[in-house]
Parts: sequence; structure tokens; C-alpha cells
Amino acid sequence: HAVAENRAGLVKLYLDTSFVYHGCCDRCGDEFERSITNHFEHILVLTLSGDSDDEYIETPDYELELDELVTADIILDMPSKFLCKDDCKGLCAVCGKNLNNDKCSCNKDRTDPRLEVLKQLLN
Repeated sequence: HAVAENRAGLVKLYLDTSFVYHGCCDRCGDEFERSITNHFEHILVLTLSGDSDDEYIETPDYELELDELVTADIILDMPSKFLCKDDCKGLCAVCGKNLNNDKCSCNKDRTDPRLEVLKQLLN
């Protein structure tokens, strides 16, 4: 949903988006879907003086390609990691079992052999 509002020569563009994201959790790999809604605001100008400014969008011919703008806004607002839930436990580093479903019986006290020398310093 997009609305452009002109007040005293200042044109503001208000964008509201909503969609369902289908993906895989970055920790455990389970598939999930989540509803995402966003609100974006932009100031539209005919010309920019000097260097380009990210705060304003230049529309020299009074036209704007909304698809490109909305796509860029959504992509830039997406989180860097998608999790199936906030407290996702991920996978066991040893056996690969999904820790959200079951506990594993792996020995978690195992130390990387390359770090054994450092462990001796603690003793």
C-alpha cells in the first residue's frame, strides 16, 4: 500500500508492506513461515543539489518505479539471520541432532586437540 502526500511542496511517500516469508532456520534448518509487515517513508524531490543523499529520492520526471523501491526497502530491512523461533537451540555440533526436538547424548566437554595446550595453562 503506497500513499504520496504533498504538503507545501514537500512530497512524502508512505509505504506499508506485508507478506509471508517462507524459509529455513539458519540454526536448525527447519522450514518455517512468518508474517512480516513493514512501514517505510521517503521524501521525494525533483532534483538533488550536490552529492546524492540517501534521505531523498530524486524524481526528475515526476515518475517513480515503486517495485524497485519497495523491493530495495524490504531487502535492506530483512534480518541477517532467520530463526524458526527466538530461542532456537540449533544443531548439535558433534552429532547434528536438532536440539529443539531432542537432547543428544554427546560429550560436550570435548576440547579441540589444538587447544589442549591452553587448557594446561588453566590448571
